[in-house]
Amino acid sequence: MSKNCTLAALVAFTILGFALRVHALDRVPFRGDEAFTALNWVRQPLLTTLASDIPLRDPQPPLAYALFWFWGQLLGSAEFTLRLLPALVGALGVPALYALGARLGGWQLGLVAALLWSLHPYAVWHAQDARNYALWSTFSLLALWLALSALSRGRLVDWVLYVVAAVTAAYVYYLELFVMAVVNLFVFIVFWRRSVLLGRWFTAQLIVALALAPWFFQERLLVGSGYGGTAQGANFVRLFDWFLPALALGEALPSVVVLAAWPVAAVFVFLGFYSLWRACRLCAVFVVLLGVVPPLLLAFVSLRLDVFTPRYVLASAPAYVLALSGLFVFGTDSLRIGSRSRGVVRGALFVWLFLVVVVLVFYYRDYAKSPDWRALANYLHERLEDKSLVIQTAADEAFTYYFDNRSDQQRLPANPHQSFEEITQVLETDQQQYTSIWLVANPPVGWRNANVSADWLAANMQLIRSSLLAGLPARQFMPWTVSATELGKVETTEKVRFGDVACLWGVRVMFPVEPDGSLVVLTYWQPIRNAESDLKVFVHLVPADAQTNAPVAQDDQYPQDGRISSLRWAEHDLFRDVYALPVASLPPGTYRLLIGLYDAGSGRRVTLPDGHDSYYAATIDLPQPQS
Repeated sequence: MSKNCTLAALVAFTILGFALRVHALDRVPFRGDEAFTALNWVRQPLLTTLASDIPLRDPQPPLAYALFWFWGQLLGSAEFTLRLLPALVGALGVPALYALGARLGGWQLGLVAALLWSLHPYAVWHAQDARNYALWSTFSLLALWLALSALSRGRLVDWVLYVVAAVTAAYVYYLELFVMAVVNLFVFIVFWRRSVLLGRWFTAQLIVALALAPWFFQERLLVGSGYGGTAQGANFVRLFDWFLPALALGEALPSVVVLAAWPVAAVFVFLGFYSLWRACRLCAVFVVLLGVVPPLLLAFVSLRLDVFTPRYVLASAPAYVLALSGLFVFGTDSLRIGSRSRGVVRGALFVWLFLVVVVLVFYYRDYAKSPDWRALANYLHERLEDKSLVIQTAADEAFTYYFDNRSDQQRLPANPHQSFEEITQVLETDQQQYTSIWLVANPPVGWRNANVSADWLAANMQLIRSSLLAGLPARQFMPWTVSATELGKVETTEKVRFGDVACLWGVRVMFPVEPDGSLVVLTYWQPIRNAESDLKVFVHLVPADAQTNAPVAQDDQYPQDGRISSLRWAEHDLFRDVYALPVASLPPGTYRLLIGLYDAGSGRRVTLPDGHDSYYAATIDLPQPQS
């Protein structure tokens, strides 16, 4: 290929990479770390962030905070705009990997690597993530390319550019130090006899170290952070069935598919390393070191910290791309599999591209990196009232982002070590201060105190409604005692006497309809005397123009689901009862809400003073169901 054709292909691959990275960029909500970026890196002054405890709770170098802060000041902190920064910089990784591949093994290797990196599902995933991983991978590639350029050409400008790139990459992400270790090991293996070159190299390393020292050697970062990691501890077996497929193909596929696919990826990668070794041993040494050393170092670090996850070594992913590129470029000659070898290698290329496309399609259509926090926030926004508290059990910053400034909120448990007694004390105080408490989201797996809040609320407060929104639960609780404030919200204030046993004080219809298609209705009862039989309450919905009172939706139950019995209810004060009418299948229109009491054994209804056996409590207009 001519230089112009190579350049045209590279530009096309870069545009393709950028298009894939911005496609459906805001389809899924922020995950927790992305929301933390928006709230703590972007929405507060940069100097405040750097001087606060954020670098201890979310350990990142200062350039990561600075880049996102300046970007946020320009474009804001919405999902699309904040993710656009890593998408742009991540797309520049395509020409950066071309340059590195061309330096290692020629333009063909670089061009195939550029194509595969533009399509790489894991690179796309992180380019659509409002964190610094995609930025780091691109700056790391530039630093690697400039390091090889400086070592091969030896010009002063090459050394200066390498130092700048290495410092930049390390100030974007701490674990660039692992990549620096790779390059230093490579230089020692390959150039250990060239003392002049080694002297220049170690001089450059000294300058890099001096440039990093002001931030990296802060006492609070070295000994006072207390950071223990948020991933998991080391598991060397998972380097093969988790790290390898993630770095080669991404981790958007279901785990059962990954278990079946990782041996295929392993075979491709091994054949790629072998093809590079046969074609260019220095290139193979470099690629193997880049692909193996950072994951191993991370595994050893994970023996003390919970940081064992593939994204922390994203800069190793280009090694697997280069290995696969080596298979497709050099495999025909390196594998020596006969006259049909070219067709076999081409077939392997198409198989790999097919796997990549499958992963990308699944990622765009079915994969979600986080729960649907938007749906939960919108659900609460439509239903929250004054003096309501929202307790989120997930300890996830994404909920804070989407629910920002809408109501009082609390994290409970606040951390996995919060005692049962402290959580209980907080809930007892909340019960006195709020007329309604919402418990939302799923607690983190493995927290010993995860279910304390849910258990306490279920035992001490009345469940009003419970919904599930794309896997996120939302439950509303109210005190058993009805307050005067709550009575002021009752729509029907006419007190209706049912025989000589009870008085209906009022009714509340809790619009909007719940996601499962149920309409919650609250009734308020004042017992007069104990009944001679066990009474049930019925709440019926009847079309407004119907000639009879035959219900089209109903909920019949004992008072408070059997917590109160009409045989003994004279000892109770005014109480609230909850009913859920299934209205999902009903056509929009006007309906009558009828309420009454009846003997559960005989079915005979308690009559009103006017002789009717049900009370017409309200007229309800059911809207068109939302799609």
